[in-house]
Amino acid sequence: MQMESNLSIPYNFKPVGPSKFEFVTDFRVTYSVTFAKGDQYFPNHVRVGELLQTVYFQVQNNLEDKIPIDPRVGATISFIVLQYFERNPQGALFFIHDGSDGKERGRKQKFEAWFRKVGAEHLREENTEITLGRISILTSILFPKNHPLADEIVEAFEGMGNAAAIKPDQEDL
Repeated sequence: MQMESNLSIPYNFKPVGPSKFEFVTDFRVTYSVTFAKGDQYFPNHVRVGELLQTVYFQVQNNLEDKIPIDPRVGATISFIVLQYFERNPQGALFFIHDGSDGKERGRKQKFEAWFRKVGAEHLREENTEITLGRISILTSILFPKNHPLADEIVEAFEGMGNAAAIKPDQEDL
């Protein structure tokens, strides 16, 4: 019999609001995972906007200078997201990979690795990069592969990137 590694066991987490969860790591770092309405990102796709939630995870409190590497953080965030889909099988989650410090590509890769590790084969992930002048924003959307609006979700998601890339003076062309 093979024992599950402690590194893949999620931390205990608790709700701290109707759509927010927190957990504290063994290193005494407090993280939050927050779900919020995401309809503002898809104003031209009302049906997609109505089912879409954005998800944010962030450090709330860290007593050290650096955030320690802790594989259980990814396991915990993945577990919370998977629970979201258990409760909302027709839902979709939208992520903006924080680029405020230039580390958005690393965050996106870490995010993808977490979901590969937990075996979320029933979920589909789409990614796009939105370029606004010199700024690139990496985004992802996650939804069940068998979602009845899968094509519409992908169309809305791809359209969001295309619409953002149009310069204001090009709209009249």
